[in-house]
Amino acid sequence: MTSPKHVLYFLLALALVRGIIYASFIPPWQAPDEPPQFERAKAALSAPDWASNATQPATWYDALLRSLFTFNYFDFLDTPRLTYSSDMPISHYMTLYQEAYQGLYGSRLTYAVIGWPLLLARQQDITLQLYLVRFNTVLMNVGIILLAYHITKILFPHDSFLFLGVPILILFNPQHTHMLSTVNNGNLAELLATAALYFMVRGIVKGFSWLNVLLII
Repeated sequence: MTSPKHVLYFLLALALVRGIIYASFIPPWQAPDEPPQFERAKAALSAPDWASNATQPATWYDALLRSLFTFNYFDFLDTPRLTYSSDMPISHYMTLYQEAYQGLYGSRLTYAVIGWPLLLARQQDITLQLYLVRFNTVLMNVGIILLAYHITKILFPHDSFLFLGVPILILFNPQHTHMLSTVNNGNLAELLATAALYFMVRGIVKGFSWLNVLLII
């Protein structure tokens, strides 16, 4: 029989390929909150950009805005059709989270973890930068599936239907693959929550240690 670990490696590879396919075929910006989430991820890598707003915009805001029009982002919104104008602030076209939530929506560290691949392509086309961040979230999905396997393996060590079935269920959930192939801070939240569950389950079953408690926190 095939080793469960070999099946796991196949599932992780499949999750990576499946995620890349989704990330490639979903049109740029066509995911829940993707434009403002990407804006925060990119801004997190620079202190001046992190403090930017509609009245003091980052230099790349116009490139982001033009990309929204290039890929017909506004055709899929239930709002009046907008036209591009360089005289209008970006907040006229999309809600900036730092203005809507007074900076409480997410920490700079959170978005830096999401957007770190942009350090490799600061001057590249804004769409290419979007795909780099999407690839980072695809890797997060691989991590979630790996942790889900280990959680169920600890709880049901002799039931391959469960410790393989749970990650398979996550892997083939279309909406989950869609979200984890696009830019959203909820993706990192899910990865961290799954990691916390893993260390909690591990502590309950095998005994807690100071390191285990620290990792949960």
